[in-house]
Amino acid sequence: MRDRRNKVRGGWPRWSQAPLPTIALLMVLGAVLGRYAPLPELAWLASLALALLGAVCRPRWSACLAVGLSAMMLGLALGRPQEPTPAIADHGVVQGTVTQSSGRSAVVETPRGSWRLSFYPDPAPAVGTRLSAQTRPSRPAVRLPHAPHPTAADRRAGRRGRRVVRWIELGGEAPSAPLGLGRARHGDVLVALATGRKSGIDPGLRALLQRTGTAHLLAISGLHIGLVAGLVYLVVGSLGTRLLARLARPSAAPWLRALQAVLTVGAAALYAQQVGWPVSTQRAVVMVTGGVLARAVGRAVTPWSLLAAAAIAVVLVDASVVEELGFGLSFGAVMGILAVSPRISRWLPPDLPWPVARGLEGLAVTLGAMAGTLPLTALWFQELSPLSPLANAVVGPIFGTVVVPAALVALHGPALLQPAALWMGDQAVELSLLFLETLDVAPWNPAVGPLGALCLAVAVALRRQAWAAIPLAMVILGARSCPLQHDELQVTFLSVGQGDAVFVRFPDGRRWLVDGGPPSERVLRWLRTEGHTELDAVLLTHPDSDHLGGLEAVIAKLDVGRFVAARPPVGEESAYRRVWRTLAARRIPVALARDGPVTGVPILHPMPGWRSAVGAAAMRRPKDNDDSLVLHLEHGEKGILLTGDIEAVAERWLAPQLPSVEVLQAPHHGSRTSSTAGLVAATDPDWVVISCGQDNRFGHPHAAVLASWRGRQVVRTDRDGTVRVRLSRHGVRVERWVHHWGWVPLSRRPWRPLLPRGLPLHRSGS
Repeated sequence: MRDRRNKVRGGWPRWSQAPLPTIALLMVLGAVLGRYAPLPELAWLASLALALLGAVCRPRWSACLAVGLSAMMLGLALGRPQEPTPAIADHGVVQGTVTQSSGRSAVVETPRGSWRLSFYPDPAPAVGTRLSAQTRPSRPAVRLPHAPHPTAADRRAGRRGRRVVRWIELGGEAPSAPLGLGRARHGDVLVALATGRKSGIDPGLRALLQRTGTAHLLAISGLHIGLVAGLVYLVVGSLGTRLLARLARPSAAPWLRALQAVLTVGAAALYAQQVGWPVSTQRAVVMVTGGVLARAVGRAVTPWSLLAAAAIAVVLVDASVVEELGFGLSFGAVMGILAVSPRISRWLPPDLPWPVARGLEGLAVTLGAMAGTLPLTALWFQELSPLSPLANAVVGPIFGTVVVPAALVALHGPALLQPAALWMGDQAVELSLLFLETLDVAPWNPAVGPLGALCLAVAVALRRQAWAAIPLAMVILGARSCPLQHDELQVTFLSVGQGDAVFVRFPDGRRWLVDGGPPSERVLRWLRTEGHTELDAVLLTHPDSDHLGGLEAVIAKLDVGRFVAARPPVGEESAYRRVWRTLAARRIPVALARDGPVTGVPILHPMPGWRSAVGAAAMRRPKDNDDSLVLHLEHGEKGILLTGDIEAVAERWLAPQLPSVEVLQAPHHGSRTSSTAGLVAATDPDWVVISCGQDNRFGHPHAAVLASWRGRQVVRTDRDGTVRVRLSRHGVRVERWVHHWGWVPLSRRPWRPLLPRGLPLHRSGS
């Protein structure tokens, strides 16, 4: 057996050996930076001029430099953001054809432009469906610091987002899953692999695949396209060879190779068309086409060149896809296979038996794909299964060689073969799931920001110092895991939409989370990205969903020292009861406000018996908001008051006891039932922070509340984003997070209400 140490060493290819990958990389980089290009027309001219310069340059290095810069200028020109689709009325109608469908959202092309429609909670229609939908504006995307933008690709393509109220299909009935596939035990999996529609997947099955790192097997990716094309190529080649042997006509060999190439490319293209041409299938079809054509004409082509050609083709068709997660995952996986897998394979012993050698090389391929997607996995998902290489090495070939062909035959094949194909595919899925259940272990949680993801990508692509890749990656992933002590109190008001989530870091290194915002894992992912894998305390001001929702994931997946709340669950508070059960299962100590000072920080409210002291007349409409925790955070002589959702009754009760503070969190998101004159006079803050969602349906903050804070600096998370307050011996510093720039200080400019139109402005002395 040939010594694997003599094989390709991996890493990024040298320019002198394969210039096309570097050209493609520069072109993709230009497309990413295209949003910042002030004059795209100049980029077109610069690209053409540099290309001509590269064609006439004598020195090779100067020609290569000119061609690379030309590709980058071309990417800048192509990456220019498109003009947004013209806006429609709040309840306008969108009528067009579905061109992309994924889960519960779809892209619909209309004569006026492109739209991203959300069909939640229903599944999105299939690709090719012509529909007419009544829609309403979608909620603005919520983005925390260091988090990737969830709608960047849509914004680049000029695509507006809408939520579907109701819709009908034009020209026929809405497509549904084939009855034959639906009768199988795992028909939902077969439907997903045959048509790309994953809406029917059982949530438990989806969670199992995510925990084992095999969720990508349900997505129609380049793996499936490549395996189907390879199967067609081998079958046609085998049948053609036998036919030539019987006919004894060697001159027909070129025609056979041409037919083999046409059928292989046709099969790949038809499969991609069936699922709507996602980015991964575009890449795979281009690579398959280049590979079979090169083989048909007897030319050698490197995998790096095929991958580069695919990247160039995808960017030329639609440069906005460089912002999509699928683009990075698809190309990153193949780059990892080409750059990392050879490094692993070359260390295998040369005298291994053939089955063992093939199995270990398959495992090396899986590890390479994992390394290639690690930067985006750590940035977006923050979950990595430790047994994912083994799971993919075993289940991946089963899905590619058995399940996918069986699903296609069961859907499109002859009626005589459909029952057998359906049974075979169903049994193969069942066998795969049984194997995955044995590998179901708790995942790792690597987490980085954009800069950390870039450093991980550099570590994966290292060529000369390949031995340093693993230590460098470990340093990047663990760089911020240790709490540091600061001589300041930091309070971060997270922009989580319509809700509250406040992260507190004390000068001694303690870390608290007060509320978690609406139901999602955004706060959990932000904490991991910041390096906070454990919290000293989690506090819940009151169990409304916009305060409790995000805490479910935090309590379930992070180490929490103590949980503090105003009261235990009562009545039908199902979400709060789930949290309570998780606390008991993880043996997290629980303390209630009535137990007294348990946190080392004064809890000013609610005090035992305060409702009785207020009197029944003042509590005609008792609200749970008035029982919210109120915390006074101090550093030296400066303080911050966190008020939860208290309203007028609790404010009047608390006003005589409240201290003057520098920063106040406006109660109840700026509702008109809060921020009474007594609270304003008692606290007299310099800064007021209002946590609310952009264009929220409650109208928070109300104009009357804003008027009550006149003369103070008002900061709002719906407009300013995430806000951080820093108290130190030097004073108070308030900053907001600006994406691509970082923390930017806010200047002292007291807020004053806008006058209604037509109202004359009276100046002093006039």
